Amino acid sequence: MIPITTLVHEVARVFGPKPAIISDRWTVSYEELDERINRLANAYRELGLQHGDRFAVMATDSIEHIETALAICRAGGVYVPLNYRLREEATALEIRNIGSRRSLYLNQVESLKSPFG
Repeated sequence: MIPITTLVHEVARVFGPKPAIISDRWTVSYEELDERINRLANAYRELGLQHGDRFAVMATDSIEHIETALAICRAGGVYVPLNYRLREEATALEIRNIGSRRSLYLNQVESLKSPFG
């Protein structure tokens, strides 16, 4: 089985400048996606993310969400998506139950409130 981040890297070598993700805000090529994932994965490692660490992420659908999930995996972490519709107390309980050492809130919807402060 090939890890998804290895697959993204290999696809980037083959398809390079072709669109990988198209959103209403912008388009990201396979090369750009691979580079952005690398930069973000390196930043997570520098912040102390270690192999096997669970990393909880609350986000709506976006290019940043995709990049974040892939970067966590590339850095060796375990991506754990959180339901942004849960109440603050339920989200905090979910984070405790999964044993997440890190959490991230990507605010793409103004009406969402961050449970992380």
